Amino acid sequence: MNTKIIGVYGTLRKNERAHYLLKEARYIKTITVSCPFILMDTCWGFPTLTPSNSPHNITLELYEISINLEKQLDRYEGFPELYNKVYSTIDNNTVMLYVMNKIHANFKIIESGDWKTRKQF
Repeated sequence: MNTKIIGVYGTLRKNERAHYLLKEARYIKTITVSCPFILMDTCWGFPTLTPSNSPHNITLELYEISINLEKQLDRYEGFPELYNKVYSTIDNNTVMLYVMNKIHANFKIIESGDWKTRKQF
């Protein structure tokens, strides 16, 4: 079976509203990593990552997913219209991340890098 590792940082995380979509995924671990992205609150009830020239700490949950599950997540994330996929080396693994195509001026930086500890705007 072909699988990938995905890093989730928002509504797909444990105890968040869309976590049920990962019921068939294998949880690997939660990790805070320094990576070339900034976590942003879209103010629409979900976050996004945006590329950054400098590294920032981001909290991710890593899961192993099947290709079939990836297709389901693509639909949920609005790939490729709303989100693109990027691949980053995290914890010695190639990890797929969904990154929004367009950043809007009203998006707010989540300084903690952790969706679960964000300030509500």
